[in-house]
Amino acid sequence: MKRILSIALGFALQGTSLQAADLLVAMSGGGTVERYDSSTGKHVGTFIPRVDRPNALAYGPDGALYVATGAVGGPGAVKKFHGVTGRFLGDFIAVPAGQPGHLARASDLVWHEGDCFVVSCDDSKVHRYDGKTGAFKGTVATGNPKGWITQIAVRDGAVFTTEFNEARIRRFPLADGEPEVFVEQAGFTPWGIAFDQGGRCWWSGSGGIARFDGKTNAVVVPASEVTTPVALAVSPDGQIVCSSNGRQSVTVWDISQEAPKLLQTITGPEVRDPAGVTFTTQPFEAPAQFGNFVPQPSNTGRDWTPTGTTIYNLRADAAFPVIAEFGLDTEGGDRAKTQLLREPMRLVFTLADGRTVDAWDVSAKRQLTPGKVVYQFSPAEGIDARWSVWTENEHLRMSLALDGANAGQVTKAELLIPFDPRAMGTTILAEEWGNDGAVKAPLIISALDMGQLRLSGAGSDEALACRFTGSRHHKRIDLRVAFPGAGNGEIVFTPARLEKPKSDIPDAEWAKVRRGLISLLHVTPFMLFQEDGSPWLGSPGGIIGNNVISDPVSCNMDRNLQWLNGMGSKAVIMGIDLNKIARRTIEFWLNERMNDDGSIDYVLQKGNISADSNTGVLNAATDYYLSTGDKAFVAANKDALVKAIGYLIARDLDGDGLIETFRDGNGRNQFGDTGYDTISSGWKNALVNGQAYKSFLGVAKMMEDVGDKDRAKDYRERALRLRQAYNKTFFLPEKNRYIWWIGQDGKRHDYINPLIQENAVLFGIANGIEADTGLKRGPRDVMQALWDAFEAAEYHDSAKGKTVDYIDSKTGNYTGFYWGIPCNFEDVPDDYNFQHYGNYEFPYYCNGGIFPQDTVAAIMAFSSVGMDDKAAIIRREIFRRQHEGILPNGSGFYMGVVNVPGQCYSILKWDGTPTDYEGIISRDCSFLQTAILSKDPAHALFDEVVKP
Repeated sequence: MKRILSIALGFALQGTSLQAADLLVAMSGGGTVERYDSSTGKHVGTFIPRVDRPNALAYGPDGALYVATGAVGGPGAVKKFHGVTGRFLGDFIAVPAGQPGHLARASDLVWHEGDCFVVSCDDSKVHRYDGKTGAFKGTVATGNPKGWITQIAVRDGAVFTTEFNEARIRRFPLADGEPEVFVEQAGFTPWGIAFDQGGRCWWSGSGGIARFDGKTNAVVVPASEVTTPVALAVSPDGQIVCSSNGRQSVTVWDISQEAPKLLQTITGPEVRDPAGVTFTTQPFEAPAQFGNFVPQPSNTGRDWTPTGTTIYNLRADAAFPVIAEFGLDTEGGDRAKTQLLREPMRLVFTLADGRTVDAWDVSAKRQLTPGKVVYQFSPAEGIDARWSVWTENEHLRMSLALDGANAGQVTKAELLIPFDPRAMGTTILAEEWGNDGAVKAPLIISALDMGQLRLSGAGSDEALACRFTGSRHHKRIDLRVAFPGAGNGEIVFTPARLEKPKSDIPDAEWAKVRRGLISLLHVTPFMLFQEDGSPWLGSPGGIIGNNVISDPVSCNMDRNLQWLNGMGSKAVIMGIDLNKIARRTIEFWLNERMNDDGSIDYVLQKGNISADSNTGVLNAATDYYLSTGDKAFVAANKDALVKAIGYLIARDLDGDGLIETFRDGNGRNQFGDTGYDTISSGWKNALVNGQAYKSFLGVAKMMEDVGDKDRAKDYRERALRLRQAYNKTFFLPEKNRYIWWIGQDGKRHDYINPLIQENAVLFGIANGIEADTGLKRGPRDVMQALWDAFEAAEYHDSAKGKTVDYIDSKTGNYTGFYWGIPCNFEDVPDDYNFQHYGNYEFPYYCNGGIFPQDTVAAIMAFSSVGMDDKAAIIRREIFRRQHEGILPNGSGFYMGVVNVPGQCYSILKWDGTPTDYEGIISRDCSFLQTAILSKDPAHALFDEVVKP
């Protein structure tokens, strides 16, 4: 039952004054409100392109559309939208938790006597709010907190509630009086409720749709026709409309006879968990396509051939000067179908008197010709604007011309591009950043896995003043581009594609990976710290984050920058040097987030450190320097580099050459000491020490090249000593592998961590096994043992009643590699999982979950020991997922920012079941680096280590 109730609910019904009304349907799973012709069921268009978990719809007395929102277990709100344009007007009701009137998932809303009645589903309450201010007025109905009130109707002086667990409808008088059962049916577990014009009550539940005439209750539409019927409404002409999540459809029924008759079934790709329904007669004309996008059968899940043609999905609004839809595919595929905008793309004008005019508020005349739209409108009295948007060859161009007596009153005209990170992360790559998101074009707009466009001014002066801001809390990314000349000028978007760094890379393969490689750079916009009381830590803008609106983190960031080392001069793309973007991020952590003891913060919170923060930053610095030879970088940051490596030296607390981390590794459900943070690892951690080995050698190289020979010698000696202790301490000769960590209590923890084995091979540590231990073992033995572990690994899934193999080479089943590489192959005991994570059956999240990001190390490590056949198998499987895709937007990895536990693909079970929460992680596609790299960028440093 919990699975069914996790589907968001909704219901809304307008009065009978509407005639020939269209249907508006909230798509809870899709995050949109769609419009349909009520007589034909034809999809007219998307009315609201993006709203989180819309559950119910209702027009208010002011003509605005109100939307009840909220996910299961989360807060609820009522959001207000313009009734004609669909523009978001703000939160109408959003009461903080703990305050009277707080909504625990708003599943329904109804207007009555000028007030708004809203269901708080997860605590089974119905609240009443002032219809003008949204102020809480009181709770008018309370049900069983464990039973869920799902939807309501308000009529005849009472609130009627559907109560899920009790399988009943109750009547709560608005005046004095006790609630009473109105109708009930055992096992029916209801969602929807609506009264027809004759006063009969229709209610939907697990048994279908029932009708109650005040005396007799009867199921008149079976569950097989409307599986999981989460919402009901009666149309102005007396028909019943039902949203069915189980069938992913909306059905319309004639109820004029005893037995309802099916009139329409609405389905389509936009129908995703349909919920609340309302009706409108407001005029609507779907935006017109003027790009070169033509819908085609999906490429998702099949091998397709990139053509290198740029596809623009551009739709122009009929009544207002806005681009309602923008999609992109720079490789000629079908991914331009994905709407990248949260709201329409449009112009915003600033006037001399301080006023701001949003073009979305201004009507316009539209001229459409093939490949072009021209809008003429007046943003203010005496100002005439002409905005042209057109495609030319592969370019997208925009021009703005202002005229009229008061045209000089326009002090600034900006193009606002409100990107939607929930559909796909979109970021920018730029060299020149200022404060609070200020950034200069030329720059590259990078829509992850969709393509990249270079933005600049047209003509000889390409400079444009821009601002890049966002919000993780509100899932928002905005790029503002100032038109040159305060509103008279032209800007141009040009496809930006990486050039091959090596001639021996096949053209067909390069076409499949080039936009994905750029997509490893998730540059964050300027975001406020803990915005509106959220826990998110924000970003200064222009530095790389976990994803485009996620909190920046220092650990592991080196792992999606290594590919720049293999690009050489091709790391400069259309004048934008990608290495400079890497340098900005590295210097931010070195200079802005270092603590007094030399430790570097894990996130943007002082003192919140991770044992792999210093190694992540230092190794990124190493790779940057080896790629660029930028001695000025070393000179400018020398003190910070020395202080950061000094912290690692100071953490050799017992003088054995190994680093002891700040966690004791003794269990007790502690937070972890590395980026795999739900595993309570600590103290002598092989993962951290392997990374530190590279850090010592990298900083030694930088010091040597700027003339500090003494420090270079010291760091190399420390690296050698660390390697010797590493092989003596962590290597298990009977199993030919390295353990994970040793707690302060001396307990040794294995669990078969693949990344530790791979790093030991890639960093040259395993080359020293014989010299350091006397054992005749080497890197190939380590990798063969790892492959054997791949073969042997399996787990039993109790919920699905099956045993899951990771791979089985005997049958040629390498499905596990399609998803990535697990963090570990043996279950970490519950006491060594953070908080409640040990309660989940293995594998889950960091305890055995698959990390796509770890595949890059696996491919390179197998290749480096001559096991090219194994490397090729892994590479083939995960590259196939990347190219063919698995998600509705066409991507194999990036589903859009979600932030809902257990729904996202950055960490998975071995059969592909998602366990992560973010939706996008920047390192997910790091394996693409193996298209240009076969070794770690610092491999030459490892080879130079002096052997004893």
